[in-house]
Amino acid sequence: MLLILKFVSRITSRILVPHDGSEMSDKALDKAIEFSKAFKSEIIILHIVDDRLLPSSAFLAFIGSKLEDAKIQALNILRVGAKTMLSDRMEKVKANGISVR
Repeated sequence: MLLILKFVSRITSRILVPHDGSEMSDKALDKAIEFSKAFKSEIIILHIVDDRLLPSSAFLAFIGSKLEDAKIQALNILRVGAKTMLSDRMEKVKANGISVR
């Protein structure tokens, strides 16, 4: 039994939580917080801003700019939003006394 507990503890020392800002991701984070409390695990929150997924129509809001400049502006907006969202979620995890990055 002790060997099993050591194994479980080792494989759950870190919990990776992909997060896209959705309500379902928030629910997954809540579950990760529960598991983290039970196994004394660190939580790692992952969010990816993928510039390949920006549709051409996303640049219409930046008419008057060069296409490359518009793309950079759109990506910066997405990155700022992602940083804000991740910062908020990290504070939620820290408020539960859990290590997070």
